[in-house]
Amino acid sequence: EIEHVKERKEMYLGESNCIIDKVFVFDIESNEFKQEKIKYCPGLIKLFDEVFTNALDNIHRSKNQTFINVNIDSENKIISVENNGYMIPLNKFENTDKYTPEVLFSQMRTSSNYNENRSGAGINGLGVKLVTILSKSLHLRIVNNKLEYDQYFNDGCQEIEEPTLRKIKESDICMVEFEPNLEILDSSIKSNEWNEIFENTSKILYRRAYEGLSVVNNGKITMKINNIAIKNLDPYNLGLKYYNAFKKSDKEPKFYETKDYSLFIGLSNKFNQFSYVNGINTYEGGSHVNNILKQLTKGIITLAKSDKENEVKNNLFLLLSIKMQNPVFSSQSKEKLTSRNGLT
Repeated sequence: EIEHVKERKEMYLGESNCIIDKVFVFDIESNEFKQEKIKYCPGLIKLFDEVFTNALDNIHRSKNQTFINVNIDSENKIISVENNGYMIPLNKFENTDKYTPEVLFSQMRTSSNYNENRSGAGINGLGVKLVTILSKSLHLRIVNNKLEYDQYFNDGCQEIEEPTLRKIKESDICMVEFEPNLEILDSSIKSNEWNEIFENTSKILYRRAYEGLSVVNNGKITMKINNIAIKNLDPYNLGLKYYNAFKKSDKEPKFYETKDYSLFIGLSNKFNQFSYVNGINTYEGGSHVNNILKQLTKGIITLAKSDKENEVKNNLFLLLSIKMQNPVFSSQSKEKLTSRNGLT
């Protein structure tokens, strides 16, 4: 299966080859979004998402999680994500002589995501294994109840070093640090081109970190990116950052929030949607967007006594984030929600 992932990476990541496009990036110094036309690597974004959404999922499992930190070293092309809260148990995995962290990071289809009710981003127990397989190296460090677990996975999971365990006077933490194998993600790119592409992609990763935590934050989680504290991590401020690029009038946007969803609506120069399911960016939308859009246009048409549904839709800006159990997506890359009960 490891070789299959490397040879058929698009099955698991979606598009991985580098592209040139106008996209939103996040300036961590100014704490603002801006649009830039850049060359970047979608496959690298998906690898980051797999690690980062694990930290987001941990919020659902933890009563004591307080932070997620992201560090991206563009010069050495290394990415790390760390969080506290619930920790992976440091025991031997059932019916094996290997520790649970090693199995979860290296053996396909081993995950708690097979449980009947899932409220996180994971689906098939593949996520972080894809990162291990598609990286030159992955360093995993866990401190759980004063016991430190440290392990390296090298050469796309072909070489797994024995973990070291020791007692340590340190608070609980999980750190995943990886050096992606960029040549596998896009073999057409020359080595001297990756510096600019990696740096460009990093600015999208900063945005993914900001929006991912913003839409699931319970108000208790802080985040630093490259040691810079990030502010305004909530759905309303995320909506404003995007809306400012598209707003059609000075009318105040509307914002609605329940325990199950957040909805930001405004007038736009064309239809624009930004949508999320359990912190995952479903940039192709899906059933959750279609259902809320149908309700919105029906209500507006009734109030305006109009039958021009397309005209109503074409002037809407929509940012929607939902929390749901057992989400179903169109593929492992999770661009589109296909669950029938996507916000009815």
